[in-house]
Amino acid sequence: MASPDIIIRITITTTAMTSDRPRESTVEHVKLTDLHCHLLPGLDDGAQDAAASIELLKLEYDSGIRQIALTSHFDCEAMAVPDFLKLRQESYLQMKQAMDGSNYAWNDLRLKLGAEVRFSPNLCDIKPEKLCIQDTPFMLLELPTEFMPSYFIETIYRLQARGITPIIAHVERYSYVMKDLPILCDWIDQGIYIQINARSILNNGSMANLCLNLLKWNLCHVVASDAHSIYKRPPNLNAGLNAVSNRLGQSMANQLLQNADFIFNGENLIAKEMHYPRKILGKWW
Repeated sequence: MASPDIIIRITITTTAMTSDRPRESTVEHVKLTDLHCHLLPGLDDGAQDAAASIELLKLEYDSGIRQIALTSHFDCEAMAVPDFLKLRQESYLQMKQAMDGSNYAWNDLRLKLGAEVRFSPNLCDIKPEKLCIQDTPFMLLELPTEFMPSYFIETIYRLQARGITPIIAHVERYSYVMKDLPILCDWIDQGIYIQINARSILNNGSMANLCLNLLKWNLCHVVASDAHSIYKRPPNLNAGLNAVSNRLGQSMANQLLQNADFIFNGENLIAKEMHYPRKILGKWW
């Protein structure tokens, strides 16, 4: 869907530690960007029809999102790339038609096609470039939740040799990573980007604290919604970024905004110094 590249002002409301009155900070020249969501109708376990897509899009748009990567699930062991691309395009056209008929103002919304690609050591044999976020070298990559996949590093090297930069989706879900956080330092050193879900920051408890530490230690590059439906996994990126701003400060929220904008527009991120986490008495420091 073509739309003018309008620069907007994003306002994130935060609460000062010394006052209950909210204060506002603005991020100029950066659009609020969701790099991981399942809004295309009927393609995976996200929006089941065009009406559900429109509901999700409205929630995204009303919360300030102006750039969205449409990252439906793809598994090369279950479907050929050409078949997926054909179904994805049909789904996108169906959603676009519903958008055009919705009488809703989408003028400054930019959409790009992409995929959440299930890891397989066979990825490099299937022309994986077509699965990257449109007009970028970035591929959203989903790993198994309970075990490190075989040939992971070898496959990453092969993807990178083809000019692809992997973004590991919702890294907080992978138990073997959360038990061995220094592995993230190795991955980032190897040129891998890391994404966490806004929902994990918004949930109270140890997971939220761990995710905030990953951000503070520069072990995560972007936060995204991973939105699936308005009931189970609704769009919540804006709320997640507000939580980051409240807990870690506006500069961290600004950094996440800029990182997502860079990735959406195909630009590499500026490397940040990482903190190497150590586990002492069962807690990461």
